Order: sequence, then structure tokens, then C-alpha cells
Amino acid sequence: MDDLHGDLRGIIEHLDHVQNLGIDVLYMTPIFKSYSSHKYDIIDYYQIDPSFGTTEDLRELVHEAHKRGMKIVMDAVFNHTGREFFAFEDIMEKGEKSKYLDWYYIEKFPLKSERGEIPNYKCFGYYGGMPKLNLKNPEVEKFITDVACYWIKECNIDGWRMDVGDEISHYFWKNFRRAVKAVKKDMLIIGEIWHYAGDFLEGDEWDTVMNYDAFMEPLTWFLTGMEKHSDEYREDLLGNSEAFIGAMKTHMRALHMSALQTAMNELSNHDHSRFLTRTNHRVGRISYAGPEAASEGVNPAVMREAVTIQMTWPGAPTIYYGDEAGVCGWTDPDSRRTYPWGGENLELIEFHRYMSGIRKRCPAFRNGSLKALAAGDGYIAYGRFQSAQRAGGACCGVTAVNTGDDWLTLKIPVWQIGARDGAVLRREMMTYEDGYNAGQVEHEVKDGYIEVKIPPVGSIVLTGNDTAL
Repeated sequence: MDDLHGDLRGIIEHLDHVQNLGIDVLYMTPIFKSYSSHKYDIIDYYQIDPSFGTTEDLRELVHEAHKRGMKIVMDAVFNHTGREFFAFEDIMEKGEKSKYLDWYYIEKFPLKSERGEIPNYKCFGYYGGMPKLNLKNPEVEKFITDVACYWIKECNIDGWRMDVGDEISHYFWKNFRRAVKAVKKDMLIIGEIWHYAGDFLEGDEWDTVMNYDAFMEPLTWFLTGMEKHSDEYREDLLGNSEAFIGAMKTHMRALHMSALQTAMNELSNHDHSRFLTRTNHRVGRISYAGPEAASEGVNPAVMREAVTIQMTWPGAPTIYYGDEAGVCGWTDPDSRRTYPWGGENLELIEFHRYMSGIRKRCPAFRNGSLKALAAGDGYIAYGRFQSAQRAGGACCGVTAVNTGDDWLTLKIPVWQIGARDGAVLRREMMTYEDGYNAGQVEHEVKDGYIEVKIPPVGSIVLTGNDTAL
């Protein structure tokens, strides 16, 4: 077996590794035919890119994932195509005589095609290599919807993640939802959006979103003081609990409960710098800082704090491949480094396993209500709780994080999440500058509070069952 191949067969061969992390869903960036490395300029929606494998490989991957109780979500690049897509190629060849003229937004002829030129047709990100489809054209709408339904029927995939979904009309998404849900009722539809998403989450378009506003951005500022591309450092936001809680409250209100609980809560992804790189507080990009600088001065203790919050906050913890192994990198394209087989940070991998296990054992961390319990300069504490009527029974969980350089003694008002005097909450995890401790320590509730000591640049996680509530 070649551990270094990055294709569908490689994923199949490493499904046990992925499952051992506690992963339930695999989301793959585009795998359709394209001449680029990123594959967001698709030229054939009905063909798997040969560098990744075949339709049979995808079918086998889905089958093997389903045997393990896992789901497969694919990337839907429906806003734009590559220039070599058959319809755009026809326009380039025939000009105004092309029958596909109204598949795109063409401003004038001849089309500009030289690198560096501003294109004279609508495209994604002002980049001429990704011409924008006219999805208001019923013929185009049908083509794209047929593509989505084809892969559900052909390979039994479980979800679509909609690339730049907010650049496509509500009308399209309403029709799209009806079509794909008719093929597979529980098909998951995830929208990529960088701002308010409420208009897309009224029950007739998307199911949920990639959670930038109500997770990645506030968490990154709070724990690192960095912007998610590593383009800016703001010391005033580092450890600023008021800004963190305020941003979270504001943006979480925009998501109804089902969308919030399934939102993709990422620390890193293919568009941004690696979270571990942000812990070095350095502004930089590979073009001028160089690749080595992305790994210099990083702080794994902050990474552990981030994972602790990720696994205990409302939403679906989403691990960008390699984050669990200590991969660093500036923003795209440097964030897309290969997985370091044989060079993984095994301690960080094990920590992810511990934290995903805690999440799975405590239903409150998966679907309980959220309550801020304490906040101050450099620290936060919050609780998750649910009643006996919910699946899994009554339970609660508490997470506390200390971004400061000194030990923090904190009295946490757990009465606010229903914990009774005399009850015991068990500390399941403590992280600190040099590592973590998964040994259980009991804390008794006295006068509605528990008292805990949190290490510098550290965190703790506690849980309680129905005997504590």
C-alpha cells in the first residue's frame, strides 16, 4: 500500500484511521475533472478527475463509509465552471453564434483569455479561469440539478456542500432542494457563505452552513488575535472574552437550532491559514514569508484550547485533514499541504480522539442548550445542558478556557445549568502548556458553584449525568 497517494483509493485505505478519530462524515473538496490542482474550475461534472480515480472508486468509498456508519459529502461547484467546460469552449470557438451564449454572462466579444487580463465576462473572483454560469437560464438550471441528482443515484452520496452558495439565487436553491430531496429525503445541503445566512435557512433552501461568523472567526480572534488568513494581528481581541461572547451571540441568533447544531465548525480549511500557524501571531503569506515561517513559533497549547472548544460548542466539529496531525501552513495554497504520513504529531492525534470521545459520551455537548457561565480578561467558561426528556437523558457539561500566562482559580455557577448541591461533576480533560491530562477528577457542587483551577494557556472539561441535575 502506498501511503502517499492522495486519491479516492487512498481515502478508502485509510478509513479506519479516520474512523478512529471519531469522524462520522467525510467532506471532500471537488473531485470532478479539471486541469487545476484545486479543481474549482470543473470541465466535466460527470467524470471523476483521473488523478483521483473513477466513479467505481467513489461508489466503493461511499459503500465502505456507510458500512462504518459514516456519511460522504461532496463539493458542489455550481456557480461557475472552467474555461474548458463544453459550453464555454463552444462560445470561445463560435462567438455570438454559439447556442450556449446565454449559459454565461458575456459582456462583449472577443473574449479576453490572456493571463492577467480583466475578463469581459462575469466570473468568480474576477478570475477569468472560472466563468460564472447563468443559473437563471432554465436549461442551465436543469443541467446542474441533473448533475446533483445523478451522483446521488449513481453513488448514494449523502450531501452537497455549495461552493459560494450565496452568489446563486434563492429561486435556484428552492428548486434545487426540491429536486435532490425527492431523490434522497435526508440529503444534507450545506451552504458556503461569509455573511448573514438567515435568508437561505428558512427551511426551503439549505439545511445549514459553513460556520464562519458564529465559530471560526470569533474563536480565532479570541485564542490567537489573528485574522483567519493570517493577514492581520489584533492584540486587543486576543483573550477578549467580551468580544468573543458578543460575536457568538450575535451570529448564532441568525441560525435556527437545527442549522446551528449541524453547522460546520472549522478551525482551518482549504481557503485559510492553518489554525496552528495562527498561534505564532505572525502576519504572513507564503509569497513573502516562505513556507518554513508558517511552522515557527507555533503554540500547540493554544491548538488544544481550540479543539477543546470545537468539541464542546454547538455545531458539528469539522477537522481539516492534517490539523489533527500538526500540519502548518499559510493561507491558500499553502494550507493544502500533503498529509505527513510517518511524521504526524501523534500526541495531538490522540488528543483529538480523547475530545471526540468526550463529545460522543456527553449528549449535552452534541445537542444541549448553551449558557455562558463566566467571562473575564483572558478567560471564558460555558455550560451545555439538556433535560431528561432529550435523547441520552439529563446531562450537563462545562468547559473553561484560560488564555493567560498564570493559573486561574474560577468559581463557576453551575446551578445555572441545573447542577444541584452535593452533586459531582467529573473533570474529563485538562490541557496545559506542555500537554494534557485525561484522568478524571471529581468536583462537588457547593452553594451552586464548583471551584476549579485552570493552568496557563489551558482548559478543562467537566461532565455530569442525571444524578447531578
